Amino acid sequence: MYSRRATCLAAALGWLSLFVSIAIAQDSEEDCQREYEALGEVSKGLPDPTRVNQDLAATIHNVGLLPGYRANIERIRKQFAARFAQPKQPWSELDWRLRSHESEVARFEQSVRDHVASPDHVQQDINYVRQFAQIAVDNQAPVWFQPDGGLYTRLSEARQRLAMLRLLDGESDALTRAAADVEKVKQEVDQIAIGFTAQILESNPMPPDGYQDSDRDQLLKTLAEKWAAEGNGREVLKAGIVGPEWTRETKWVWENSAFHKTDTSRLQAWVLVPHNDQTAARHSLNFVIDHLANDSVSTWWVSDPAQEPALVSQVLLSKISGN
Repeated sequence: MYSRRATCLAAALGWLSLFVSIAIAQDSEEDCQREYEALGEVSKGLPDPTRVNQDLAATIHNVGLLPGYRANIERIRKQFAARFAQPKQPWSELDWRLRSHESEVARFEQSVRDHVASPDHVQQDINYVRQFAQIAVDNQAPVWFQPDGGLYTRLSEARQRLAMLRLLDGESDALTRAAADVEKVKQEVDQIAIGFTAQILESNPMPPDGYQDSDRDQLLKTLAEKWAAEGNGREVLKAGIVGPEWTRETKWVWENSAFHKTDTSRLQAWVLVPHNDQTAARHSLNFVIDHLANDSVSTWWVSDPAQEPALVSQVLLSKISGN
């Protein structure tokens, strides 16, 4: 009886050993190296935890990737579990990189919560905007109402923080109230800005037109065609391209349960068209080249040309005639 049990146990262990061997064989050194290199590339996309407040666009992009980071870590851990249980190179190196990456992701998320995305940070933005809107009024300083003048920039940051909080924790009554508070403050700023209409229009500059590369004429031709097809029907008084060059960006996105690399270049062009008897409205068109899709080009308007242009998007007609 004992001998029969021992024989059965030995057979079972033999089959188990065979299954483990097969599982390990399916994760070759080439698989390991590929995962090691890919994980290194993905890790490079994580912002420095000490600088998450300096580029909120990059930070919010990576907050959106947190579920992908975690799913990818879990996938690699499961796929190489047998290898990690018998640590030796090169799988021990992959195990080390995986643990390091997991720590980096955790540090990034904690830094975002500590320094960028919390209800307190949103309230600080609201307090800042209200305080300096009053200072702008007291000192008759319309520069504060420019797109990059402080007030609208800080309101944009508040919205980005709210978006990050939704990604981190989901929607809540507190977030809904905070979003309503931010929009209320924006309406207050918009109302104050009306009192500075003349000063703001006077200080609004002509859009930059510094792009002079060989494809400039073709881009302006495309811009004219897009305006003719999708604009509001008003005559183009002047057109240009913000320069001095295309801005290229490489980053990772999480789609279909896997990380995919994106590689794009961006450029923005604009038209000025009559708005009223004093001003012209600026309408901007983004050009995007997808370098991983045979350099295909897509375009879209920054805002709907049919909508009323913001005060900061208007330029005095007298400035156009002088250029």
